[in-house]
Amino acid sequence: MTMPGTVATLTVAGCRCVRISPDGTSVLTVGDEGIQVREASGGPVGWSRAWQVPAEFPVESVWGAGGDSVTVLTGGALRLLDAVTGADRPVPDELAGRSDVTALGLSHSGLTLAVGTREGIVLLWQQDTGRVTRLRGGGDPVSSLAWRPSGDELCVARPRSLQFWLLPAETMISSVDMGDVNPLRLAWAPDGDLIVVLGLRDVRVLSVMTRGESAPPLLTGGRPAGLGFSRTGAMLLVALPGGSVACFDRQLQPAEVLRSGRSAAVTEPAMLHVNETGLVAVRSDATTVTVFGLSDTALPDEGRRRAVALRRWAAGVARVTAPIERDAPSPVPSTLARRAGFAWTDDGWLLQERASGELSRFGADGQRRWVTPAGTGPLSGDTRFVAIGGADGRTTVLDAATGGPITVLAGTGPASWAPHALAVAAPRRRDILVYDLSWNVRTVPVPDGVGDPAWSPDGTTLAAASTNAIVVWDGRTLARTRRLEIGATSHPPAVLWSPDGARLAVGRTGGPVTVWNTGTWQAGRPMGRSAGDGRQALAWSPDSRLLAVPTMRPIGAVELWDARHGRLVLTVPPPPEGARPVSKIDWSADGRFAVVHDDGTVVRWAISVPPPQEDERPLPHPAPILATLVAATALRGTTVPLGLLGDLFALVLGRDAGPLAEFDGHPGIVLLRSLRWPPEAAVGLAVLVAAGLPAAPDLAPPADPTLEELRGAVEHALAGVALPAGSYQVPAAEILAELDTIDDSVLVLATLLGPAAVAAAPDLIARVRSQSFGGWSLAPPQRRLLGLRATVSTVGGSQGHGVGDTRGGIARHGELPSLLPSQLALPRAVLTAKKGRDELLFRTRQGDLPVEAQPVVLLLDDTPAAFGAVGVTLRVVANLLAGVAVRQHRRCALVQLSSSRVTFLTEMADLVHLWAGGAVERPDLPAALAAANGVAAQLSDPVNGLPRLLLLTHPYLPCASRPGLHVVRVHYPGIPVEDPSPRTHVIAPGADADTLHALIGDILASS
Repeated sequence: MTMPGTVATLTVAGCRCVRISPDGTSVLTVGDEGIQVREASGGPVGWSRAWQVPAEFPVESVWGAGGDSVTVLTGGALRLLDAVTGADRPVPDELAGRSDVTALGLSHSGLTLAVGTREGIVLLWQQDTGRVTRLRGGGDPVSSLAWRPSGDELCVARPRSLQFWLLPAETMISSVDMGDVNPLRLAWAPDGDLIVVLGLRDVRVLSVMTRGESAPPLLTGGRPAGLGFSRTGAMLLVALPGGSVACFDRQLQPAEVLRSGRSAAVTEPAMLHVNETGLVAVRSDATTVTVFGLSDTALPDEGRRRAVALRRWAAGVARVTAPIERDAPSPVPSTLARRAGFAWTDDGWLLQERASGELSRFGADGQRRWVTPAGTGPLSGDTRFVAIGGADGRTTVLDAATGGPITVLAGTGPASWAPHALAVAAPRRRDILVYDLSWNVRTVPVPDGVGDPAWSPDGTTLAAASTNAIVVWDGRTLARTRRLEIGATSHPPAVLWSPDGARLAVGRTGGPVTVWNTGTWQAGRPMGRSAGDGRQALAWSPDSRLLAVPTMRPIGAVELWDARHGRLVLTVPPPPEGARPVSKIDWSADGRFAVVHDDGTVVRWAISVPPPQEDERPLPHPAPILATLVAATALRGTTVPLGLLGDLFALVLGRDAGPLAEFDGHPGIVLLRSLRWPPEAAVGLAVLVAAGLPAAPDLAPPADPTLEELRGAVEHALAGVALPAGSYQVPAAEILAELDTIDDSVLVLATLLGPAAVAAAPDLIARVRSQSFGGWSLAPPQRRLLGLRATVSTVGGSQGHGVGDTRGGIARHGELPSLLPSQLALPRAVLTAKKGRDELLFRTRQGDLPVEAQPVVLLLDDTPAAFGAVGVTLRVVANLLAGVAVRQHRRCALVQLSSSRVTFLTEMADLVHLWAGGAVERPDLPAALAAANGVAAQLSDPVNGLPRLLLLTHPYLPCASRPGLHVVRVHYPGIPVEDPSPRTHVIAPGADADTLHALIGDILASS
């Protein structure tokens, strides 16, 4: 065996409890400075909370199985904390009020936390459902709890006995009389064969099979203080009466490692801990905790440590926001029915017997008004009618007032009602059937398959989901008005309009719920993950503020999300009778709230929803935008408060910038807004300004992060938080200094990079800004030329014949005047079918050039003869040609005529090299051509051959014609010239877009 090695020494004053996370990346300590979580390797404190730790009570803590939560026992009471942020999590009422808890033990599956009390009661807290049950019996206080690693067996230590319980049958299978041993602590070997008992004066090993001692006891000559098995179970660590830690084998014989003991100061069992990876944490003295490994310790890999460090950093960023307040009283349940279907009416409710299909209507007084046989399918209705789906693809319609039958219609699933019509999916779910109130039917084809349709509250719009889109139709004409792409799904999601019609909720089973703004048809941030299936598993509050969503965990619970702010407001727990999946949520117009479970249990909940917080504002932008802002700024070495970044982004966009509104008219802001970039690209402009601000030293990210790592961690951390008003101090002087540096050179840089490249890499402008642009002052028309985007086809086929404003391509979406004339020859029925399937073809301006993208070697004249207007136009041409190749992932190279220096251009950021300052040397064309030939050989490949060579210069530089060389000459202002040489083009300085398009097309199309 090898000697143990110290991993970290942590400063913890007065430590009374230390626990290592299951993956070995983090350490929790409870001491004089409260509760702290930090990296196990000795990194900075992740979070810290002041905590009262009464000396007369035991202290204990248990990490959740996934390391996401920590249960802490102090003063006889339990608290559940978020392990990443330290925020409180809810504890079941059966446990929250107790002050006599003495022991904790988490099952190795992580699903059950056993809680022992001074009264001798053992409670079982189901971590997935929140349900709490009690083992039979009681009596003597519980001193320790231990779970068998490979099963559902629980050992309960009491002063004179050990009890073994088999769960979930909750049956005691044996009891061992311990005499005067008085068990204080238990440790179950990882293989499940042995259980070690720490007594008042000795340590004993019991065989689980025989329930008898398997080795002579270890007499300690006093009260031992703690124990724990190594990862493999080959070694047992014991804290001896003097406080030191010694190592023994399974027969309680001293092991070679730690034979002489390790100096420590363990006086309570919780001061020593060995986690699942074999890492050991021990209180070394009054002010330190030591983390060390044994010979069988498996340290966490670098990837896992990095993931935890990223989560902790992101939590620090998000902690500048305020956690959601949940001060509302707990929801109160009452069971209305069992094995039934259910729906609220305006003055009562409908109850549907699942076995017989009998439907009854009850009034507000609970008296039955009518009963009728109807069916066992989905139940839906309005003030006039009730619809019941059937297993045979038929829907029965009843009079809501009398229960009398009206008609039977084709259709499956729950019906949706409008003031003038009913909509239901066709039996094979390839069409929507829309019935007017005379029960005449119109068919709306949805070839991809359709979910349950949903009318807007006023009946003007109909929406339904297919397997890859949300489709919207005009409610009167049933003409399709919109198609919202949502990505491919195995089956159509659920859609549900808010009562005010301003939002449309879209929920995928097992996936996030997204709310679309029906005014802008923009999707909001995802809210939770829905465990429901179908439209009836979602419900809006009467005021359209909250959306109810069934949760994945715990099963049977329902979360209420603030749709505007995108945050969780309240969780309705599973019903007291036990957790069952949710099949329907019904929230009436007068606020009554009911949940129907898959076994037909109908539970009405009295809920009190917290009002919106007046002292806080929602996240100022969608969480993905804020996460990108934080991540890109952190990549530049700066992390500033989240509120400041959000307001800075709003300032760039010209929106309400809160405390930063004073900078609204600054020339730098005016210049940035003049780019008119979309929000996803404007993120890079905000990052450009923020990157120069002072960094908060306590918010530094882990070393060498990637944008994706940082962005993902921050977006996860921002779930369920709100931003307090005035949550940061405005660094006015620093912001002003940064804005003063925004000049024409920044616009040139931004324009040549382009919004697409900056949206893909938001730190791009800040990263390459160090390049010199002082010599280039471009007028707005010239900057617009830099923004041109010429695309090429990867297969060489032409999609059009025009450039500039002419239509030069084909698309499946467009306006009626751009419909291809050949489509008009189709029969009307075929034309209608193609329109419904998005198969019509339209001309578009976004056509491809009929060439293949190839690498290019640019020989750029950077000598004095090509300064001024000539140099600007030369660089515009070079920029456009290189951009074509780089966007098609073709490498390019730049060779300067003054020095023959070669610079490779592999990404859009490299194009800044085209705009470096000029040189005063004379051009050396032969040397530059030699360098170009050399680099061309490096860029060649068997498919595309050698790259194109392109010389960009003025009209008077001699250059003999040679195969493969193209020449672009820009004449001096007012002095036009001609050059008849082959593959030579002469253009004027300040050439317009059409001229440049034609020039680039000729160069790229030539063989």
